[in-house]
Amino acid sequence: MAEPVSLFLASAGITGIFTSCIQCFEYIQLGKSFGEDYERCLLRIDLVQLRLSRWWESLHAPGREPPFLRSEEHLQTMESTMEDILHQFDKARKLSVKYQSPAATTDLAVYDPESDLEPNRWRLHSKLRDLAHRRQKELPLGRKVAWALYDQKKFDQLIGKVADSVNSLVTLFPSEELQTVQQELCRGEVVELESEYGPDLEVLQESSCEVDGLLEETLREAVRTRGGNRYEAVTITDSAMVENGDYVACGVVVTGPGNVYSGIHISGETRVRNGTNYGGRGVFD
Repeated sequence: MAEPVSLFLASAGITGIFTSCIQCFEYIQLGKSFGEDYERCLLRIDLVQLRLSRWWESLHAPGREPPFLRSEEHLQTMESTMEDILHQFDKARKLSVKYQSPAATTDLAVYDPESDLEPNRWRLHSKLRDLAHRRQKELPLGRKVAWALYDQKKFDQLIGKVADSVNSLVTLFPSEELQTVQQELCRGEVVELESEYGPDLEVLQESSCEVDGLLEETLREAVRTRGGNRYEAVTITDSAMVENGDYVACGVVVTGPGNVYSGIHISGETRVRNGTNYGGRGVFD
């Protein structure tokens, strides 16, 4: 009887390389020079890492081992492709060291996701990392020192090359069954994300279009079927007048999901309408 695929990959040294690849995404810091593009770039890091972890998890689906997985040729391709990912990160790390030389004039201030992201975006970032972490079959031996990228052009080159390598891994086994497993895993990710971060699905969809076509497609479908409007923690101060909902002409029949309202706090002479207005007056009329 053949040994389980997890033991086989571990004995071939592939599991350790994968674990190193996953960890590399978390050593990167982004300089303050990224400005308003910081959140978008951080999301791209998270999404490429998530796609890599999904591919790895699909190899371990019970009873669905991809054809030719145990062939020497495919093992060598897997190993060399993941080693190329490590090489790209190491090249970027060495460039980071040059910026820290005494002769460098670059501002070395970096972003801290926990303190610099808005709370909901920080939780989303943490959730994406958590989804990837669950798929590690080995614990890392220890955490390396973080390093920073200060040049957005260099960042785009790095994440582009890494995303291409991840795509090569995903397409290495083009079996229909393996693609089905990855689709199932992706739908599971979106279900978790939608339940906790529904309003951010559009942001994820936009960021994933360049690095993870499967996730982008799954998110688009989730947004399409969700329908309705969502209003989250809307806080109103004194004398505020608020409208939440759609205006619909008299006699028009509206079908589909309704609106979702959450955590709305109102005070002081406030007139608020939550819901669809069917030809009536609004609070501003």
